[in-house]
Amino acid sequence: GYDMSACQFLPSSSYNVGVEEETLKVTFVNDTGDGVTPAYTDRKGKVKFLRRRGIDQIWKDSTYIGTIWVWFSDDKTCLGISPSKFEWSDDYQMVTDLVN
Repeated sequence: GYDMSACQFLPSSSYNVGVEEETLKVTFVNDTGDGVTPAYTDRKGKVKFLRRRGIDQIWKDSTYIGTIWVWFSDDKTCLGISPSKFEWSDDYQMVTDLVN
């Protein structure tokens, strides 16, 4: 029941498990004006859903470099994907910036 038209080609994540130097702490801000559900793909390409985030919610996550984040709206539409890269930091990451 998910609309994947905006995210037809979901790449698998390519992180190194257990390498602390390859982890990042990222702060996300949901500025979509609606609820959003973050997810990520594992190294086999399977989508793993995280807890839904409400409007204007801010949350911190730790992730491996090479993780592909996937973003879903409340109506189960895929909004877009964003790969975690070395350039990511502890600065706020606005969800609308990530999916555009």
